[in-house]
Amino acid sequence: MNKSPVKKSLPQYFTNNFRNKDNLISFFSFLLRFGFCFYILFFPIGKAPANIGSICAMIGLLGTYALDYQNSNLKLLGKLKWIYFIFIGFILFKAFHNINISNGWYGFRTNINGAFTLFLIGLEFIRNKRDLKIVIALFTVAGFYEGLDGLYQYIVGVDFIRGDPPLSGPTGIRLTGSMKTYRVGNYMSLILPISLGAWVLLPSTWSRWQKAIFMAAILFPGMFLFLGAQTRSGFLGFFVAAVALYALLRGFTWKILAGGAALLSWALFFGSKRTSFEMILQDGRIQELWPYALKVFQSAPLLGVGLNSYNPGVHALGLEFQQHSQSIQHPHNIYLQFLCEMGIIGLLVLVCFFGTYLIWSLRHTIKGFVTNEKRAPCIMLSFFWAAFLGYTATGLSGHDFFRPWWLGTAFSILGIVMGGCLTLSGETKPAKDRN
Repeated sequence: MNKSPVKKSLPQYFTNNFRNKDNLISFFSFLLRFGFCFYILFFPIGKAPANIGSICAMIGLLGTYALDYQNSNLKLLGKLKWIYFIFIGFILFKAFHNINISNGWYGFRTNINGAFTLFLIGLEFIRNKRDLKIVIALFTVAGFYEGLDGLYQYIVGVDFIRGDPPLSGPTGIRLTGSMKTYRVGNYMSLILPISLGAWVLLPSTWSRWQKAIFMAAILFPGMFLFLGAQTRSGFLGFFVAAVALYALLRGFTWKILAGGAALLSWALFFGSKRTSFEMILQDGRIQELWPYALKVFQSAPLLGVGLNSYNPGVHALGLEFQQHSQSIQHPHNIYLQFLCEMGIIGLLVLVCFFGTYLIWSLRHTIKGFVTNEKRAPCIMLSFFWAAFLGYTATGLSGHDFFRPWWLGTAFSILGIVMGGCLTLSGETKPAKDRN
């Protein structure tokens, strides 16, 4: 029987017989992939597109695991997957083992689809080298138009997407782009290292000069916004990512370490006022937020005061903030945040989670460089690995660990890294349907 013109015009996912298991698997795979692409590409526009993308991808993820778990990347992770589940389980435990359960549950609930599942979605998205190219392209486009928005904000006085003016401070105007906060610098510090990977997507017929001009054009807006936001934690993250990326692609030498140390010293003692050593020492985080976090930790050293309860913990000790709002919810350091909210055990769980996955993926990436057929995907994977390492450095003075947009972007990248390593090892199985 001939199909109607309407059915012919629809994607096969919507015309298949859903009584067939393989068709259902293809449909949920499509939802996961479409939602994840939508999340990455339209993330800078606002919460609504990000939530649409992440929820759509989460539905696809649940359907995929329910019907085809045996062919999933999570299954292939083997024992390593339990590190992720122990991490999530401990966080859930601390949401209720808490001096303020409502704070704890809010911190966990808002990150279910906004961050936690995005690790699994990124993990399942990557099945081959083509998928790595797709996510590099998506992050590059998102960083490019967000950068253009920041450039527009600088020239016109308000950003194009939201109509927000830049913020002012003691070091002058600070750009915010579409994110309404200069923490956009932390977002760009994650995106820019990945955007450098666009180089490997360019046609091989192009000359080095043609590639360099194109790369300069697509990176300039994002770099302009990144520098204009003057986010020091973002600067640190990008610096670490850039040094790590250079070491991965060129090989580690002591000259790299010395050059990085020299650049960091210049920024501290001879750079802009914003990054000067003197201004850093005068920062309220060092003078107040971090010491208070240590005092909260001392009151509950083993398990902490509970998820998202730094502020209640401070006030429970009778302390008051002198340099910050009394409602500030975190100490601007994710490691001190885990230490005071989840104790020594929580910090060890976090370090084990990050450290194990970073070391495991680094070993797979380096191993792949010596094999010609794996060198190209290894190079692409290096940009994501470096970006996530930069995130761990940004966390030294960044904001709330449980900020969904920041954690969601980071967990997406970590999932891509782990899925990419399975691709390199040749263990990943192709999806049932890629049409």
